[in-house]
Amino acid sequence: MSLGAIYRISERSLKRLCIILGIFFLGVAVHVWLDGEIQKNNADALVLIPLLSGLILLAGAFLLRVETLRALVLWWFVGLPVALYVLDLVGCGFSLLSESWCR
Repeated sequence: MSLGAIYRISERSLKRLCIILGIFFLGVAVHVWLDGEIQKNNADALVLIPLLSGLILLAGAFLLRVETLRALVLWWFVGLPVALYVLDLVGCGFSLLSESWCR
């Protein structure tokens, strides 16, 4: 599926898809949190990734207009990961980030 395919999805289907994916991500966050392995490894912040994804998708489905929701979905799942990758690449390349981060 190409990035432009999100503009072919109808309004109703996009909102339903966001609700379904939001519930899925919240379920993953709850499962990961209740599993207990994260607390043992002191990696509590890892639960924020599915938690934020779920909350943003659910809030967007209920609060935003369709065009804004489409932009949000593209930004959250494509734009933000690309921006973080570039930040990581440049930060590690020029030694701006710590060694433990770049390993």
